[in-house]
Amino acid sequence: MRIIVVSLFFFASCTAKVNSKYTIDHFDEQDYNPEMIKKNKVISRSLFEIIYLNDSYTTKKLKSISYFNDEGFCSLKVIPQYYKVKVDTSEFDKLSALEKLFRAREVEGNIPNGLFDSTFYLFNEKGQLIKIDENKTNSLINSYTYSSIELKYDKSNKLISLCTGSGNSEILCTYTRYNYDKNGKVESLIDSFAEVSFLRNNPGARLRKFLYDVNGNVEFDGFNHYLYDDHNRISKKYIISDSVNIENMVENLYDSKGNCVKRNYIDAGNIDYDDLNKKRIFHYDTISVYKIYNEENLLIEKKEISKTQLQNLYKFDYTYKK
Repeated sequence: MRIIVVSLFFFASCTAKVNSKYTIDHFDEQDYNPEMIKKNKVISRSLFEIIYLNDSYTTKKLKSISYFNDEGFCSLKVIPQYYKVKVDTSEFDKLSALEKLFRAREVEGNIPNGLFDSTFYLFNEKGQLIKIDENKTNSLINSYTYSSIELKYDKSNKLISLCTGSGNSEILCTYTRYNYDKNGKVESLIDSFAEVSFLRNNPGARLRKFLYDVNGNVEFDGFNHYLYDDHNRISKKYIISDSVNIENMVENLYDSKGNCVKRNYIDAGNIDYDDLNKKRIFHYDTISVYKIYNEENLLIEKKEISKTQLQNLYKFDYTYKK
């Protein structure tokens, strides 16, 4: 089961402004802005990965299709599956036993196998996200898995809890509960998942307290620090591994229309120690994601670059109401 954490604030969001009553990081994960989807009367969007087969030929591989309702929200996302192909194992003899264990011998090919994963998004009459149902299939073992997230709001439209579970088994549900101050801002949250996860050794994991800047933006959410630009958009997000050490950083750059056109993922996870002073030495790896929008402010291209090398290239196609 894949755990999805939903927040109330701009979680390093790269989308343009969306009404803050919605769970913003959901739209950021899906790479779409509901306001622009509704304005342009988009029905669906297809995401393609551009694959370079050689220097002169490329092909498009369908990664997903998203369908939108009249309010601009994604109500269904379909992800096709593909047959596996064997990788070249001629170099395996040079690997250690541990490396052989984790090195993939099959990768996803370009031929669909007829199966697909689907995710349904349910909204209430106020436009609030209230449920996410995820259905996944496994062609190798002919299995089917189902996970669900339910979100609940109070009478003043504030998110008060979410439940992540598998199927209809209430006993497996893990809750996140939100507490608010008198001004309606999240003051803290209690995460029952942290009690039974790898976070259990962190005494502050279960109760996360929030801090705000003078403009009302979240500065600290219990795990991450945030910096904002002059338009109150997140410019940097620092992911903290413990009380003092930064593990990763996310940096956002925006265009004049408020679209995030570049996002840098900076990883400080590779750490060594020098022999003289026993100090930690951080090796920073950066992956940059560039985004291109059309005249209607709809995302049409995304490319990922690491160390000046293109890693992945994606294109977006839209269908519209007539």
